[in-house]
Amino acid sequence: MALIDGRARDDHLIESLWRQRLALRSATSLARLQGRGEK
Repeated sequence: MALIDGRARDDHLIESLWRQRLALRSATSLARLQGRGEK
């Protein structure tokens, strides 16, 4: 059971990291679009 809990925790960590990367990427592209619009 502890093994399953550990696996679930790892999956959650990977998912949160993945979401952070996606959020960072979308924020970066959004900032790029805004910067392009200002020029």
